[in-house]
Amino acid sequence: LYAAFNARDAACVGSFLTDDCVYEDLLLGPATVCRGKEAFIGALRFHPAFVSSRLLDGLPFASLLPPLTLEVDSIAEGEDTVGVEWHVQCGDAPFPLGRGLSQARVDTQSGKICRVVDIAEAPWRVIGLLVLPFITAYQRLTALQRATVEQQQQQQQQQQQQ
Repeated sequence: LYAAFNARDAACVGSFLTDDCVYEDLLLGPATVCRGKEAFIGALRFHPAFVSSRLLDGLPFASLLPPLTLEVDSIAEGEDTVGVEWHVQCGDAPFPLGRGLSQARVDTQSGKICRVVDIAEAPWRVIGLLVLPFITAYQRLTALQRATVEQQQQQQQQQQQQ
């Protein structure tokens, strides 16, 4: 499945799905729910990886750009479910904010996927990454201030005892 995605082969991706499969992206919400294999294949054609491949393939500089792929980090299997932890790879480096989890329910008779739920890192996490140095600095300053106050109190107590 992931090899077919990385090859940008929507029809091959579709071959892993039941005709009535349901796909849902929790981050993007109800607008991304696809009901049926054909709807999912149609949605893949608008996925950024597929669009960029169509736009860039054949251009003289396209071979200079690093490939964008989905890489599987871990798999957890149950009787009729599969969980996949994945990340987006850009050439040799992980793509920023490109991690995600997918859970698929598999039709035990056909062995094909009948439901997929995806969740990827939220883009607003960038705010957290940008604010983190300020939060860390604030925490350190607060700890320093607290230590200074405690030290002053101890000195005052020592002076009072003398």
